[in-house]
Amino acid sequence: MLDSVFVLHRQAYRESSQLLDLYSQTQGRISAIHRVSKKKPALQPFTLYGIQLAGKGELKNISQVEALSAPFTLHKQSLYCGFYINELLQRLVRKYESNTNIFTYYQQALEILATTEEQEPCLRRFESQLLNELGYGFSWQQDNQGQAIQNDGYYLFDSESGFFKNPALQYGAETSFQDKGQSLGFSGAVLNAIAHEDWHNPETWKVAKQVMRIALHPLLGDKPLVSRSLFQASASKN
Repeated sequence: MLDSVFVLHRQAYRESSQLLDLYSQTQGRISAIHRVSKKKPALQPFTLYGIQLAGKGELKNISQVEALSAPFTLHKQSLYCGFYINELLQRLVRKYESNTNIFTYYQQALEILATTEEQEPCLRRFESQLLNELGYGFSWQQDNQGQAIQNDGYYLFDSESGFFKNPALQYGAETSFQDKGQSLGFSGAVLNAIAHEDWHNPETWKVAKQVMRIALHPLLGDKPLVSRSLFQASASKN
């Protein structure tokens, strides 16, 4: 039986092969070598493949491969978003830890990126799903005391404990706490909108991105994301 996989990263290997970082439906993240020929073209990102592996070592060879679906066609911003979620899986998911939920969420994210313009909500949803599956999830609807987020409250966020009330901002003060240039005084009304995936208010996009960056930072560390640098470079040209 063929194992369903997506290509997360690829690079040339020797004269006519690819060294691939794959996400497998049954095995999680794996590495494999694919020999390229006229009958076996190079494997591409954002395409669902079925493969069979051969070999006894950790780095196996792909002995059989076939495309199981048409490629997800990503353009412009969606393409960089695709690179971003690929890089998240590479950086955050350990090898050979199977998780069929992550595989499903990844495939769903590609479908959304390929068919809609809702890139930001798609990324925030995938980031949240990934953190939940890795054991680092948090609630957008409750604070760290288990109390419901109040629309008229203001909250700080910590990657370990989640949201907690910010007493200095409980009564509508306009000042906000600063940490590395990011505001940590989040409106409860905005947090509740994010929890219900109500993206009509542009502030929800901004706040969701800030919170997820804080949540992901301890896991990603200070090493820059290549995909984020590519996106920023592209945006500066437009």
